[in-house]
Amino acid sequence: MKREFKIALFCLLVIIGFFTGLFFVTNSKDVNAEIVNDEIVFESLFDFKSTLRDFDDNWVYNFDILYYKDANKKNYYIFDGYDLKRTYVEGYYIKMINPETQEVVSKTVSDVPTLSRSDKYGDEIIKINDFFNEKQFTEEISATDLKELNLKNVDINLIVNMFNETINSELQTTPGNFIRDSYLKKEILKSDVFNGEWEITYINSYGYIKRVHIDLKYDDGSYLSNKGTYAEEIKEVENYIIENQIIYDEGITKLDIFKNKDIANEITSLLERSNSKVIITKTK
Repeated sequence: MKREFKIALFCLLVIIGFFTGLFFVTNSKDVNAEIVNDEIVFESLFDFKSTLRDFDDNWVYNFDILYYKDANKKNYYIFDGYDLKRTYVEGYYIKMINPETQEVVSKTVSDVPTLSRSDKYGDEIIKINDFFNEKQFTEEISATDLKELNLKNVDINLIVNMFNETINSELQTTPGNFIRDSYLKKEILKSDVFNGEWEITYINSYGYIKRVHIDLKYDDGSYLSNKGTYAEEIKEVENYIIENQIIYDEGITKLDIFKNKDIANEITSLLERSNSKVIITKTK
């Protein structure tokens, strides 16, 4: 019986590791629900500070701090980076780890490349996050404060600058309506017109959609965005989603990209499918 329990526990941890990744924060674990005027209203159990920085080829880095309202809980610090454009890139793996030996028993290529899943950067990302969660910095820092990290691949000055920007940013106390949904999401739809797949990836930070990337990945591995075709029209859709804090509504179909009949139905299907899987809640 004991051996069976260990096997079951191992399998559970493997499954959890596969689906959640290392630092993908699911907001839903830290919300309360109550009935207000016969409607369910959600309230976050933490306040929030965040910095997002955009880098080449649709990489986005974040430094977040969660300030729990429960005085017995420490602040939670998260640093990571996400490739919103590409999928299944070699060198970015979800690792299956034996909880007893800490041995990596297998690796699966991640659908969304992240620094924390990188062979090159992953160990240092773990070290950085562990360090900040131990130190619990509450004021600006300098490179001297991080000297014991001994990083080789991640730029210390980048960490310092992003943390300081975060610590000096406005404290967010009212979460958006996506607070119970995942931090990072991707939806893929096979194209009936082009030889490839449509993809939408977005970052949901404290319940607000902060970044969106829509692209067509051709079967040869190239991307529509690399060709420059429809770049402005697709960017208009991305901006509409962020400005209106929706994945899909009727208003979005009036944008220029939907004048192209070959693309209109496919992007509509992509957005509708993604929208159907989003958890939207009323918050206070």
